[in-house]
Amino acid sequence: MAKARAEPAEELRELELVRLDAMLESISEAALGGDLDAISTALRISERRSRLLGLDRREAPLSVKLPRLEKASDALPVTAALLDKAAAGELLPDEAAKLAGLTAGFMKAAETADLEERIRQLEAAHARRDPGVGGGKHESFGE
Repeated sequence: MAKARAEPAEELRELELVRLDAMLESISEAALGGDLDAISTALRISERRSRLLGLDRREAPLSVKLPRLEKASDALPVTAALLDKAAAGELLPDEAAKLAGLTAGFMKAAETADLEERIRQLEAAHARRDPGVGGGKHESFGE
């Protein structure tokens, strides 16, 4: 089904590129001759071609070596590595920010999982000491 939809889209893209090429060709002499309107139009046509071809897009998968995230405390070295790579020009600032956001999301999930496990362990330990927990009144709440 996706292929069936992709084929007409690709055909339309090709038709649009042919049309843009024809328009660019029709004004290229004027643009090269210094006509400011033709130059402006040629630039807009070129920008549209670039968008259609994906030349301006940096949404391609990134290949960045980062420390492995396994627990919440791993987020600090990963964030530091992202800052270093952005400062060195290996990542664009918005790419580093998106990856830092993913790192923060992982950190929150890891912290939540850790807290859930701690609560489960505390409840289990408390239940072993006080088998009446969960069924009736509880001293710590002043009842």
